Order: sequence, then structure tokens, then C-alpha cells
Amino acid sequence: MQGSDPNAMAQQAMRAFERGDYPRAESLCRRLLKVAKNDPGILNMLGTCLTRQGKLGEAREHLRASLKRNPRSEQAWCDLAFNLRLDDKPDEAFDAIDRVLRTDPTNGQALHLKAMLCNDLGKPDEGLAFIEPVATAPAPPPATVIAYAMLSRSPGHQRRGVELLEALLANPSAPPGVKRSALYQLGALKDRLKDHASAFEAIAQASAFVPQGAVTPAQPTIDAWNADTLARLPRADLDASCVVLVVGMPRSGTTLTEQIIAAHPRADGVGERADLGHLARAHPVDSLDQAGVNEVGTSYVNALRARAGDEPQRIVDKMPGNAMHLGLASRALPGARAVWCRRDPRDIVLSCHFQDFGDVHRYTSDLRQCAQSVVEHTTLMRYWQQALDLPIHEMVYESLVTDPEGQTRALCAFLGLDYDPACLEFHSAGRFVRTLSHAQVRRPIYKSSSARWKAYEAQLAPAIEILQGAGLIDH
Repeated sequence: MQGSDPNAMAQQAMRAFERGDYPRAESLCRRLLKVAKNDPGILNMLGTCLTRQGKLGEAREHLRASLKRNPRSEQAWCDLAFNLRLDDKPDEAFDAIDRVLRTDPTNGQALHLKAMLCNDLGKPDEGLAFIEPVATAPAPPPATVIAYAMLSRSPGHQRRGVELLEALLANPSAPPGVKRSALYQLGALKDRLKDHASAFEAIAQASAFVPQGAVTPAQPTIDAWNADTLARLPRADLDASCVVLVVGMPRSGTTLTEQIIAAHPRADGVGERADLGHLARAHPVDSLDQAGVNEVGTSYVNALRARAGDEPQRIVDKMPGNAMHLGLASRALPGARAVWCRRDPRDIVLSCHFQDFGDVHRYTSDLRQCAQSVVEHTTLMRYWQQALDLPIHEMVYESLVTDPEGQTRALCAFLGLDYDPACLEFHSAGRFVRTLSHAQVRRPIYKSSSARWKAYEAQLAPAIEILQGAGLIDH
């Protein structure tokens, strides 16, 4: 750090953080901590940067170190609660939030997080009850308005949510991040109220606040896992028959599929785990050998068992991005199975475009990029189907919603499980669901999300052209 001004570097880190460049902010924070090892603000920023990049365990170490030095920091407790929520630790997250609310009952960020946790647990009305008085008061904290809109279910609450969001957006001093979140929620409410033109316009405005993303091409993965590579690599010396990898594009039915399987008495689900991706990056394909595949397989199965215990015969990891790592799974996880969730690509594009994915899936803010991502994903999955001996079952969303029992019976047979009616009662299980599909899996399977794209056919024209050109839909 010789020749660097720590104050200037701290300002640079903050600017990088505010614009969503978390790797840059992380790098600057690490450099700052070499001269200010115990600075709670830098520790907290570093922890939050790591959280945003999915490095949840390492992030918590820094967040807790920050709180050890400044236990009165409401922001740090909220950042820790956000981390714990992402890591599916609702009880610990509630504890962190309550520390804030005991001294500041109207803290907007804490109320927002608590409301989202209630929603994750299938209790949106409970969250709405305690956040509504604050959100509808004069000059409410922006976070409470956004949470109120997210929890709105009845038309009356939805219309009130629209009013509050529009008032928030009319404030010229509202930060870009607040405007982005408010516009995404406004689009969602307008969609529920069938005001489709206004809904799409709100999402278009929200997308302008999302940093530019990039489409991940399929070909480099196909080239890396070519026939020669697959023939060369040994299989791990272990039994991974408990592993069920549910993959697919975001919004393709992965959460619904996980919930159906996890409701079976002999199965469980662990949500979206980053373990396989981390292991793939730590063990590049060109360096893999017997010891490497053994280490990957053992580490991954142990991580699943640490979450689900030793009792379940099948454990579902529904990380959509694991589609990139099925080649590795075919060698490191003998006995594993994969379920590929498919859906009308027009509905995938529309649903993805309407979602605020935070700092991942940035391609979804651009219709053309989103459509191209569907094309690349499909190309990769078709390659895996013909190149791997890993069993891959296709779960088509439209077939599932029209024939739930038949499709669930077929899914159970593929997994080596007897059919159990509990699989179709997943909505009654009360499981913690943090993904954007939490509302959908709190009620029985329904058909209203099928062919939703038709209400937005004109707006989706750029995406439809790409999907037609790739042969994924008919002209």
C-alpha cells in the first residue's frame, strides 16, 4: 500500500460497492485491512461484498469481526441477517434483526428483512401486518414500501402498493438502488392488476439500473468436456446415489420440482448450493485425476449430508447453474441423477425479465441476451444428454401443471422412489423457501403461469425472433 492514500482508497471501495462492482470493492477492502486490520466499517464492507458474490461462510467471518468491534452498528446486524437469510438460516437471521428492532423499531432495512423472512416461511400476512403501519405512514423508509409491495396479495393492497411505489419514485433524491427495486415491484404489481403495458414499461425502466451482463456460451464447456476428456477421466470411488441435481434456466420450475421431491418421506432438499461450482473451479478439468474426482465427490456428498443429515435417501440440490457442471458430476458423483426443468422459452424469458435477480443473472435485463441464454443452456443440456451416462430426466413445466400426478409418478420412478401422495402436498410442508418462487410453492400446482407470455407478445418480439431462429419455438 506504499504510495496509496487509505482515505482515497476507502472512497474508491465505496464507489465500487455502490455501483455493484463487488470484486473491485473486495480487492480494495482487503488492501485497506493490511493497514487498518480492525476497522469495523471496512470489515463490514468486505463481508457484504463477499455475501453479494455468494461466499457466505467467509463473509460471515468478516461481518462478525466487524460486530465484535462495533456491536451497536445497526447496518452491520442487518448485513449479517441478509447473509444468514441467503444461507437458509432463518432463526439466526431473525435474532440479528431483532437486535436492531429492539433499539430502533422503525428501522426500514430491518423491517424489510423480517418481512421477507416471514414470506420465506410462508407467512406473508404476518409480515404484512407488522410492516404495513410503517410503510403507510408519512415519509416511510423506502425499504418498508418495497417490502409492503412484495407482500401484497389482495387487489386492495396491490393498488395501495402502486400508490406508495409511485410516490417513492417521484422523489428525485431516491438512490438508484431504491429506484431499481421500486420499479421491479411496480412492474410486478401492475402485472397482477393486468395493466400489462404499464407493467412492461416499469420493468424496462428498472432494467436500465442493472449493470450490463453477459451470456455464457455453451461451446467452451462442450469443448472442455469432449469425448476424449470423458473417456480419459476415471470415476470416483464412492456412492453418490443420494444426489439429485435439479437444473434448468431460472424460472423454469426448479423450485417447484425440488419441493415435490423434498416432500417425499425418503427425500430432502437443500436449496441452491454453490458447493459443486466451487469444487469445479478448484479442480479444473485438465488437472483432474483419480484423487481429484474422489476429493470432489467426497467433499460434495459430505456438504449435502451436513445439510440434510444421513437419513434421506435422495437429497436435492436445485442450483440452476449446476447445468455447467454435469460433466464433472458424471465422473465425481457415481449414482447421481439429474432432473432438467424445461418450460416454454417465451415464458422463461418473460419471467426472468420481470425479476430482480440482484447481482446475478444480469443478462435477464436485456431481452435478446435472455433469449440467447436460453439457447446456450439448451445447447449444453442437449450435449450432456448425448455425451454423458449420467441419467437425466426432463421435467416439462406445462406437462407437470396439466398432469401433476402422472408427472410426479414418473419423477419418483426415475429417482428410484415409490410414489407417495405427500409429493403433491408440498405446499403444506412449511419448508423455508428463499428463492423468487416462494409464493408459487405455497399453494397447490396451478396453470395460470403457463402461456403468460401471450399478454406481452409484442414486447417480447426481439426475444421471440432469437428463439425462433434457434428452433426452440415454431414460427
